[in-house]
Amino acid sequence: MHSMRFGVILLVFIVACSLAGSLIPQGRPQQWYIQNYPSAGKVFLALEFNNLFYSWYFVLLIVLSCVNIFSCSVIRLYNLLKTGSKILTRAEDAPGGRAIGTDAADSLRSYLVLRRYRQHKAANAVVFYKNMAGRYGSFIVHLSLLFILIFGGLVLWLSETADHTVMPGETLVFEDGTELELESFRITDETGRADYVSMIHVTSPGGATTSGEISVNYPLSFHSIKYYQQQFGTAGSVSAVSAATGEEDIFYLTDQSFLSGDGHSGIWYTALFPGYVEDEHGHIMPISVMGNAYPNPVYHVLVSDDGEITPKMVLPGETIHIGDIIFKFNEPVNYPGIRVKHIPNPFPGLLYGSFVLMIVGFWLCFFYMPAIVTVTSDSYAVSGGKASGEQLMIDTFLKEIEK
Repeated sequence: MHSMRFGVILLVFIVACSLAGSLIPQGRPQQWYIQNYPSAGKVFLALEFNNLFYSWYFVLLIVLSCVNIFSCSVIRLYNLLKTGSKILTRAEDAPGGRAIGTDAADSLRSYLVLRRYRQHKAANAVVFYKNMAGRYGSFIVHLSLLFILIFGGLVLWLSETADHTVMPGETLVFEDGTELELESFRITDETGRADYVSMIHVTSPGGATTSGEISVNYPLSFHSIKYYQQQFGTAGSVSAVSAATGEEDIFYLTDQSFLSGDGHSGIWYTALFPGYVEDEHGHIMPISVMGNAYPNPVYHVLVSDDGEITPKMVLPGETIHIGDIIFKFNEPVNYPGIRVKHIPNPFPGLLYGSFVLMIVGFWLCFFYMPAIVTVTSDSYAVSGGKASGEQLMIDTFLKEIEK
């Protein structure tokens, strides 16, 4: 279980599963996989490729990797602590010493002191050393990887995700009291290029607020919650005006709906079409496919009045008067689908801290390697992780004092 080879094999399987999970859309209905992967859909479902990152075998791979890394880290730390006190003792009799003479040895000792080397005095030599903490760089890297797997898994499995639709000007209120107001939404920028941007204003239960734009791949983070631009749609807009009082209500329609004042007479909203053509008799013929745009929208409704039901095609700006209510058909409204992802504290901070710890470990490995110089009365020897660099530094110094 503490074999590095076993750890590498586990890592290969984890990478393979992660690649498969990135290429195959996750979380779709089972029928979607059957329809889109006719030859392999059933196999994908049997292997749980529809929710791969929550599958039993992926969880098992993560758990085994954590156990493997923990075991390797414990053994590595034990060996470091066990051999730590012996490194300087072994350096007292370092082989391959270079004879430099008594005066040069004295100068070298003074030079190493100026360079802030620490000293370990032995009977026949002085061992100068520094950067000994660099020995723990590899251990810290392995430990940080363990933390990344643990906290990353907790962030993944404890996160709560929900998709919401909201109309411009409306406010969503979530269970915890957080309010999200959609100030505006657009599907193209001023040049006509598609960009799908929502301007939102968020208020936390405590009263703290923030505002910002969200677009595809650019969410807004606020109080451990991320707001994503997920999708978009087009809704019909119908105003119901009371002929007696002038009061007006606006309804945004995305599904078939019945609008009525008395529960009997009113209009059935059935569909919104993006365009239409007129035949030679002036009859409107709807066009159902025109990309994502609605250049010439038309409503299809069923008018229920005095028990009679009459189908109608209605253009924006037109009205239908039924009883005491005037139904005015407005221009359609584009609206976004916003994904709200709640990541419970403190796991995101711990995950980011794990990455920082990994950077520290790599810095210790590559830029803080131990350096040991053993100086006798007339010779010296270099050992440690920075042996070649220290050797070059000492050679340069000795050449300078010979001049």
